[in-house]
Amino acid sequence: MLTQIKLMTEELRSVRRDLHRHPELAYHEKRTAGVVAQLLRKWDIEVHEGIGRTGIDPANIAVLSITRIAGGTTHNAMPPEVQLMGIVRTFDPAVQDKLESALRN
Repeated sequence: MLTQIKLMTEELRSVRRDLHRHPELAYHEKRTAGVVAQLLRKWDIEVHEGIGRTGIDPANIAVLSITRIAGGTTHNAMPPEVQLMGIVRTFDPAVQDKLESALRN
């Protein structure tokens, strides 16, 4: 186990250095996201990409409040499913619909 941790530490250090050599503008971190997704897949961790994009004009203000996180009652183990519940508030009904749809999918 200690050998695995040491290997992961070296790999993470290498990734950190790589990311610092290739900075990206805020909200345009495509290369960074790809590097992280590739590393997670290598470690057999399921990856879902493109979730953070909304395609909504930043001038359209919206608030997303996560009001409940339910993940089972098992102690010391990752639940097989986690449910997030919350509220989306905005002045534009089209933005509301788009955000709610994105969260459900």
